[in-house]
Amino acid sequence: MNSKYFKYREWISKFVFDQGAIPINSLMVYGYYLYGMVNRDLIIEAYRTVVGKCDEVWVFGDISDGVKEAMIISKKRNIKLRYFDMSRYPQIFEINEDQIVWDEGVK
Repeated sequence: MNSKYFKYREWISKFVFDQGAIPINSLMVYGYYLYGMVNRDLIIEAYRTVVGKCDEVWVFGDISDGVKEAMIISKKRNIKLRYFDMSRYPQIFEINEDQIVWDEGVK
């Protein structure tokens, strides 16, 4: 998820549990880049490592640069991607890749 949905991080983790999966939500593990306490590049590298170890990557909400990178890593490693619409929170709906929304300036 991008930073726009940071406030929903717990709700998203609950949703994943409710679907019978185990969430590894980077925003729950590291907060928002550990709030500037460590080098941002170190956190980004940790995100990349986590993504590469997942069975599936679930994408929530609009696509930011960071989310796009996770999608690229997933596709290179043949990790299944699933997309979810957050626009009607608290309802979350699975959508197709052609329905995702990109943040301005990302594509």
